[in-house]
Amino acid sequence: MRIIVLIILFAFLTFFFQQQIPPIYHHSEQLKYLPLSPVVDVTTALLGPIGPDIIWLAAIQYYGEEKLTGGTFEFLYDVFDVLTRIDSRFDHAYQFGSIVIAEEGMNPALAIKILKRGCIKNPSSWIPPFYIGFINYVHLKRFAKAGKFFEWASRYPDAPECSYRLAALAFKKAEIRKGSVLAWSRLYEATENQNLKEAALRNIKYLIVEEHLELLNLRVGEFEKDKGHKPYSIRELIPEYIKSIPEEPFGGEYRYNAKADSCISTIYYNLEHIVSFLNLKLNDFKQRFGYYPERLDELVARGLLREIPKHPLGRSYYYREGNVIK
Repeated sequence: MRIIVLIILFAFLTFFFQQQIPPIYHHSEQLKYLPLSPVVDVTTALLGPIGPDIIWLAAIQYYGEEKLTGGTFEFLYDVFDVLTRIDSRFDHAYQFGSIVIAEEGMNPALAIKILKRGCIKNPSSWIPPFYIGFINYVHLKRFAKAGKFFEWASRYPDAPECSYRLAALAFKKAEIRKGSVLAWSRLYEATENQNLKEAALRNIKYLIVEEHLELLNLRVGEFEKDKGHKPYSIRELIPEYIKSIPEEPFGGEYRYNAKADSCISTIYYNLEHIVSFLNLKLNDFKQRFGYYPERLDELVARGLLREIPKHPLGRSYYYREGNVIK
């Protein structure tokens, strides 16, 4: 009986405010009894613990209605704004709401606005910072900000391991090498998965190689400016331009390659050439047979190669349909 009285009172208050304020909620049946901003606190108190569930149901129904009818999702923000104000710790509302506001509602800024409320009101959850990172990465292409928020999310003990990887990838895209190294290092320390440890260490080494090559090529440029010609060997840079040649982390060595007109890592250089070679063979396979092979060893079985070249790092090649990735 109490619940019936409360629902009637809730409906009356909502109707009253809808008469006083230009309503947006007459748009659909699902939004008819959604509380307006001025009565959020009142209606929540009246409905008690069932309030968020009722509003969540209205939000999902509204989304479904718009999706099925090809609607414009005009009121997505309003719906999830009310819901996250009613229950600021409702993780699913931030998670689902931010994605649909950014994608279906095509308004990443409003999605981030709701998620920032979550960061403040629900500070024990990794979800709001993670999805701020996601929206910055996917929708806004703001990779430095994405990395910052993925890294923030990764510091929560229950955050998914992908938050470390996404932080590292975002910082790399933003050309913030130290941030990327730090993210991979933290994944290496945090995970018990041996494959992930190896992947993290490998990516750290790649970043170190990039840093070394950047420095060496800079010094080669200074050498050429001073001497009027390129060095025949990077050892000519010692000691005037560098104190010593850095250690190549994969076990190879750094050289000046006149053909490439840059310094190279022998391991990295060989890997790039092998990957390019394999991708050419995959394209030949596609032209000859009309499809890409399911596995690289089909290149051998079909006579395009005598054998698959050994991976310079002793690993298996990562192959996705039609493409070998380093």
